Amino acid sequence: MKPRRSDRVSMSIPVEIAGIDHGGHRFAVLARTCFISRYGASVLLQQKLDPDQKITISHIQRKVKTPARVIGQIGIETEGQVYAVALLQPHLDFWGVRFPENDPDSIAQVLLECTGCEACKVTPLNELELAVFTANGRLFLDCQQCKKVTFWKDVLEERSTTERPDTEKGLENRRKHPRLKIKLVACIRLHNSSDDVVLVMDASKGGIRFRSQKSYLISEWVQVSVPYTPGTANIYTQGLIAWRRAFSETWNEYGLKYIRPVTSFD
Repeated sequence: MKPRRSDRVSMSIPVEIAGIDHGGHRFAVLARTCFISRYGASVLLQQKLDPDQKITISHIQRKVKTPARVIGQIGIETEGQVYAVALLQPHLDFWGVRFPENDPDSIAQVLLECTGCEACKVTPLNELELAVFTANGRLFLDCQQCKKVTFWKDVLEERSTTERPDTEKGLENRRKHPRLKIKLVACIRLHNSSDDVVLVMDASKGGIRFRSQKSYLISEWVQVSVPYTPGTANIYTQGLIAWRRAFSETWNEYGLKYIRPVTSFD
């Protein structure tokens, strides 16, 4: 089903974000929005946040604030991470912007499966939820059977694993893109972290398999340059760590999939 036209507006608004980061440290920092909608916004932050955590957004120019919830990460830039956040009081005139009169319930519906109990349900998604789902392929939602908030994924998506995917029977026949066995150098970049020059074992149009001594989390957003030449102008693109496994006592092997930036749902 083609989504209805979005009420999302590209607008950079200075805001203050307050909350507790991934490391448990309380923060209150200046940030800016990338786009806003009646439901919330995407914000660029240096702090690493977790899905479903609560934050407070203060509109600096209008001198108002409201509670919000992190839906998930939808991008990464050299200045930090891009998160989609939902206003917990979306009916308030927080942004001071008049949005088009759209159906307030949802702009799309998808069939999702709980990764905890494997329950399935047709789930209506608003603008920001759709952005997170498009970027990550899953969402943090409340599950009535599990009695807690769990990850929900597309029913058709292959089950994720921390083991090397090549060990799954018949996986090569299900890949969207053929893999090329090749050894070359790439660079993995994270905000507030030194560049990680890694060895690529194979590559495809959809991603790469690489080895590194650094530790990356599954579903962590990174920037990657493939191939990489030190001292030259390298081009970086967004990627997501899809799986990992221990290769030796000091090395890990990872699967990385390229991410197309979320720009529009019109």
